[in-house]
Amino acid sequence: MDLFWPLWRYILEFGAVLAVAGILRMVGTWISRRAQNRARNWPYVYGTVEHAEPKMIGDGRTAHWIGALAFSYSVDGAYYSGFCHLPASGEDQAWNSVRGWKDRKVIVH
Repeated sequence: MDLFWPLWRYILEFGAVLAVAGILRMVGTWISRRAQNRARNWPYVYGTVEHAEPKMIGDGRTAHWIGALAFSYSVDGAYYSGFCHLPASGEDQAWNSVRGWKDRKVIVH
């Protein structure tokens, strides 16, 4: 038994780490679902995508491509704007992610 104890110790430690990771993932999923359910009753308005382009953000090793969308909407006669970033794995995917978004109607919560 003493011969295999170091191996069993590592297996038990690894199992404990996996259990903690699983619990954290379940808590994160629960928080996300709760937020989605609460947002379901929020008021919303329709907006329009004014600008859509691929962009490289970050510097050096952290540089990566995204699809950048800029949209506008109005509430009670006042105009507002916002933006959204679509993740992309490269320049081609960034171009594909923004294709067709300009002038498209979107729901803003």
